[in-house]
Amino acid sequence: MNRTLIFTLVFTLATSAVAADLHGAVLIGADGTFLGTCDGIYGATSITNTASPYGNLSSKTSIFNTHGPYGSSDGPYSAFKQGLVQPPYVVRVDPEFLTAITSPDYRPDFSLVQSLEAYSINRVTINGTVSYAINPNELRDFCANP
Repeated sequence: MNRTLIFTLVFTLATSAVAADLHGAVLIGADGTFLGTCDGIYGATSITNTASPYGNLSSKTSIFNTHGPYGSSDGPYSAFKQGLVQPPYVVRVDPEFLTAITSPDYRPDFSLVQSLEAYSINRVTINGTVSYAINPNELRDFCANP
């Protein structure tokens, strides 16, 4: 991924993020995988659209797949894992970045993850010991009706 795009994050969500800040946010796995957006139940890439690869409970890219790497209780990058975790990030991005990360040509990029870590971006996790944590169930409820 182009390093310029990595730094086009419009703003990060602070620990006191309010629901309105999450409309249009993007979820990115700790391995750099695009995991969907927060844009209603009909959004093509929404985590609440059960027809999308990011909201479908059987999809490997859904944080709500209880058997997948991002949603199981023991997945390496899961939002639902307790203990030592590397949960997904949730961040607001500009349109150019969103286009790049949703492109079929996008491949997970470790430099993107390093940038997110450096900026203390909110994490999506049930683990209350993680700094900047947003509960995935609360996120789903908001994203369904932003």
